[in-house]
Amino acid sequence: MCIIFDNIQYDDLLVLKNGNLIFDYGKTTVISGKSGREKTSLLYRLVHISESRDFEYYLLGKDINKLSNTEQSLIRKDYITFITQDNMLFEHYDVLGNLKIYSQINNRKYSEKEYQDILHIVGLNIPFHQSIDTLSGGQKQRLAIVCAMCKDTQLLF
Repeated sequence: MCIIFDNIQYDDLLVLKNGNLIFDYGKTTVISGKSGREKTSLLYRLVHISESRDFEYYLLGKDINKLSNTEQSLIRKDYITFITQDNMLFEHYDVLGNLKIYSQINNRKYSEKEYQDILHIVGLNIPFHQSIDTLSGGQKQRLAIVCAMCKDTQLLF
């Protein structure tokens, strides 16, 4: 993925100036900075949920800003997963129910063993039928990461 920009700015704060960002598939990239330095605003552009389109965004060899809204939505669904600071879990489903919902978004199917293996990647050893509201904040955040992984997209933010 490559993003080319003149400037990325939020209000009066210049976040990035004249350049490009390139993210290689299969690699981990860390964006860090002091609090209030618009890392979230940058992430919103990277996951293509920002209203701002003041930059070129190349994914799959296309500037996705120039695609129709429907095509952009499909790219976000099929290629990009964004884990927010507030977990996006469905409280009325149990752990397994949440895993299945996220898997089904992109028509993925996993066995219970595969779900268990993915849970272990983030250090979760919780019963499938445990209620979401009984999980700690850290467990909910790690479960949200596992749910995002179950979507099996190429980009995970």
